[in-house]
Amino acid sequence: MRNHIDKKCRKIPRNKLEALQKLLQAKTGERDVLVPWTFNQVKSRKCLANMVIVHEYPFNCVTHHFFREFLCELQPSFKIPSRTTLRQDCMKIYEEEQVNLYEWFGQANIAYKKPQWDVSTRWNSTYLMLELVLELKPAFTRFAALDKKFPKILSDSQWSIMKELVKHLKIFYEATLKLSGTKYPTLNLFFSEFCEVYLSIKRMSSNEYPFIMNMGTQMHAKFDKYWSKGNSLLAIACVLDPRFKLDVVQYYMEELCPDECENILELCPDECENFISNLKGCMFDLYNEKKTDVSSSRTTSDRKAGLKDYLQGKKGMTGHKTELEEYLDTDRDDASLNDDFDILCWWKMKAPRFPVLAQLPRDILAVPISTVASESAFSSSGRVLSQVRSSLSDKSIEALLCAQDWLRASIADLIDVSYFYTYFDRT
Repeated sequence: MRNHIDKKCRKIPRNKLEALQKLLQAKTGERDVLVPWTFNQVKSRKCLANMVIVHEYPFNCVTHHFFREFLCELQPSFKIPSRTTLRQDCMKIYEEEQVNLYEWFGQANIAYKKPQWDVSTRWNSTYLMLELVLELKPAFTRFAALDKKFPKILSDSQWSIMKELVKHLKIFYEATLKLSGTKYPTLNLFFSEFCEVYLSIKRMSSNEYPFIMNMGTQMHAKFDKYWSKGNSLLAIACVLDPRFKLDVVQYYMEELCPDECENILELCPDECENFISNLKGCMFDLYNEKKTDVSSSRTTSDRKAGLKDYLQGKKGMTGHKTELEEYLDTDRDDASLNDDFDILCWWKMKAPRFPVLAQLPRDILAVPISTVASESAFSSSGRVLSQVRSSLSDKSIEALLCAQDWLRASIADLIDVSYFYTYFDRT
């Protein structure tokens, strides 16, 4: 009788569960309490959509067998939506979050219909944009002359500032492209590009326009902070480039004052005056070390190794130049001053002439300046579309990416409202 009443009798009131009847649920906090809870299909679908947006799950995850089995076991009352319904739920969340964002803009007195704000770290896109605007300056001037209602975008002084700024941004842009290469050596290019950037920042700090001067002063402080210590190996790699040799190093040593040499190359002012001779001494040390390694690697089958050493010594006593001296005394290879120059191939071709010296570029130039390509350095924080999302429409991708940022910010409490108020008041 008891089993019949507890399990099979459907007329007993306690065996009936009303649709709106609340259940007791444990709520954790300062004090564990029991609170009433009712299953809500709408809220559950919204939670599912939030999960898909934030964790970048595909819409067809609701068709996966074990995922459906898990949901049915977890809550049998939950009706699993189709992938089309799930997409509609995600778009609805995007629209709701977009409305909330516009309301926040209204409270902060921000005109969100204006052009989007620029990203301060994306200098490559800023340079390309300003360069294009300068090319179109005659068109803007022509439109303004023909149409009186055409707004005057920039004044003459602002055009001059933009033209001056583009000169400096071009140096940063080209240096970034060269030093971010991953398919060719970059260490031999770093010294000259590094000094050019430093000299450009110096010129900006003393520019006639206050806007550029203030920018250069701030950049100079940042530059000294992150590049206060250097290494003379950067100059050695430059000397090993047959297009530059010691001439390029000598040029930049004359452009940089002793204090700046101390910051970049870790040399005291007195040593900066004799930097070239010190650099030669370092290179000769590396050359002699490599020469010793080559001599010690000889096999025992070389029966006349002692005789060769004796003859080489006699030859050196008569004023014979070493490979390094011969390389430095020869003229620069100006014929290779092009962007397609392959320095490793050049040294490979010169290996019969410089068998010992040719091993230095092999070891030194193998060091990469940057392990990040320029495409990745200027990407949106590594956010690359997956294969699944690449197959979606542009509206769906926009909704998923924007909603993902907004939801993550609300979870992690990343948005400091006071900071944004201060930022927009300042701009």
